Amino acid sequence: PNRLISPDTLLRKRRGNSFEMATLLASMLIGAGHPALVVSGVAREEVVVNDQIGVSYPFPILEVETEDISPPVEKPGQKYKLRGLPDLESHLDEEMAEVHRRKAAEEKRIEEELMRKQMEDLELLAVDRYHYRRSHAWVVIINNAPWSVKPRITYTDVNGDVVETAPTGVFIEPSTGFICETGCKQYILVDTIWNEHNYYVNKQKYQRVGEIRWDLRDTNDWEHMLPGEPPEMRTYKIASDENIAGEDHDINDEKHLDAIFTWVNRLHIGLADYEQRFPNSEKTVQYKGAIHERYAPYSQRDGKVMQLTIFNDNDCTDPRVRYEYFENRFDLMRYLKYTYAINKYEEIFGKGRNDSLKSIEYFSDPTLERKMYFYSSSRMDSLEFLSVKPGVTILNYKGRCDKCWYKEFEFNITGSVLKANPLDPTRTNLELYRLLREQLQSEDQIRKQFEKMQEDILSIFDLRKFEKAEPKLKFRIFDPLRNGAARAIRMMQFAEEEELKREIASKPADFLAPYLVPYKHQEKMTSEQALYAYNACLNDLKSRFVSLLNNLQRNYEDLTCESKSLNRFLNKFENQFDNYDYKRLVQQSKELELNKRMVQQRLTLTHEESQKKYEEVKSALLRDPRLNIKKNDGQNSDE
Repeated sequence: PNRLISPDTLLRKRRGNSFEMATLLASMLIGAGHPALVVSGVAREEVVVNDQIGVSYPFPILEVETEDISPPVEKPGQKYKLRGLPDLESHLDEEMAEVHRRKAAEEKRIEEELMRKQMEDLELLAVDRYHYRRSHAWVVIINNAPWSVKPRITYTDVNGDVVETAPTGVFIEPSTGFICETGCKQYILVDTIWNEHNYYVNKQKYQRVGEIRWDLRDTNDWEHMLPGEPPEMRTYKIASDENIAGEDHDINDEKHLDAIFTWVNRLHIGLADYEQRFPNSEKTVQYKGAIHERYAPYSQRDGKVMQLTIFNDNDCTDPRVRYEYFENRFDLMRYLKYTYAINKYEEIFGKGRNDSLKSIEYFSDPTLERKMYFYSSSRMDSLEFLSVKPGVTILNYKGRCDKCWYKEFEFNITGSVLKANPLDPTRTNLELYRLLREQLQSEDQIRKQFEKMQEDILSIFDLRKFEKAEPKLKFRIFDPLRNGAARAIRMMQFAEEEELKREIASKPADFLAPYLVPYKHQEKMTSEQALYAYNACLNDLKSRFVSLLNNLQRNYEDLTCESKSLNRFLNKFENQFDNYDYKRLVQQSKELELNKRMVQQRLTLTHEESQKKYEEVKSALLRDPRLNIKKNDGQNSDE
């Protein structure tokens, strides 16, 4: 490009070419302490136009799997075990088959290696006439860079010496954020690189980008265009090949042009801009057989932040599975998976729901089975799994006190009548009577449990139907972008506190307030109480000033004694010190004299200020209507 906009302008526009995006990314990485540089070179067509159709979905699919509920099985232990019979059959056929298999695998590996080499040779050929003309910019981070503050990477050579590892590079594509090694095939040429220190031109001969050496100190590989860079970024050599990089060099020795100072504003991403993230608050990328959609928080009505659709074909025409991810939902739904072939939905929820629902699986057809998983530790009945089928309801429990872990209800759908077990043995009339009485009681209890369970199931389904139809989003209490009411209250409280501080600062100090606390319930103080409060206030003020003056006086005496001792020491042993020690002791003596004068001046000022302050407080107490003391009473009290 003929011109580049600044990174600050790019942040505002959220649209730019590869050079502008690479400059912004490198600026932010350098600010974070990484040795990053902008790379100018040539890349393949799909990289230049940011075409991801031929790239498989690069991120792992965050899929939450539910646990299978199975009854605990106790394995019987065996104290003794018979030794197995020896194998007397011949395994020659199996061994020969294994030899042939290994041979075929080796031949296949050799063929694949030859094919790989042929493909690498073909990749060096130009695919069209613009193969070496598609300019592109990206970012490189040089590991073990000499100017980096990161810890050095070292190794021990054959001689036992600790040697620094040669600098290596890692590429970052600014349009996608993908990180790859320097040997990746999407970049063809590296012409120049630059950072805040210098502009470097690549002088190396290579066939692949992975062959480039990234030691910028080597001027045989990289030409340094600008003077004045840090000394650790260049190795200076003289005729004897002696490295004098640690010596100082005049910048005018290499100066051939003047570089302008930076004019870019400081990069700042506000909370609202960071939360919006994408232009128009959404971004869609089509990969090979997948479409990835991302949304800014709170931009969608249902709280969706990401959607991934996997297709059966690479052209993205036949959908197979859809994954949806949510945040900030009031119903705590985090994840939704929809399988197109069988019309199956799977919903995952976070902890904190009133019904402790963990996940639910259901189909578009309401007559098919529906499964619900719960956080058993937060439920009173310790229910962990519930399956609802036409005519059958199955419940699994975990950690119950009565050791019950499984319940199953079979009923008539039309009349909701429980079925009996026809396989029970034949009993006598008395046993049948007692059994009938027990069964009637048990039937009444089970019927109540069944009705309660059915009511809970229907309430969960009705609640989910309402939550899907009318989704609600929640936000943090201290969210400055949305919690307007709470923010207004906080701002009002802050304004009141500031007003109170200004009011306190504008009013004179109330010295009498602590001494009136014992008499706050009295409407009027007696003359004895007023005189006692008056004397107590003045005596405390006087004692505070006396204590302060005594401390300053002791400090002054200590400094005077130390200064005299040091002067006597210098006069006595003056000829036994060298110049450095003698100057240091003389300087210490001067500092002592200076401190002594400062303490003396502070002592004088504090004495004058204490007398003035005492008279001001005394006159203020005499004028205070809360004491109502006459001037003669105050003078008699002072005497």
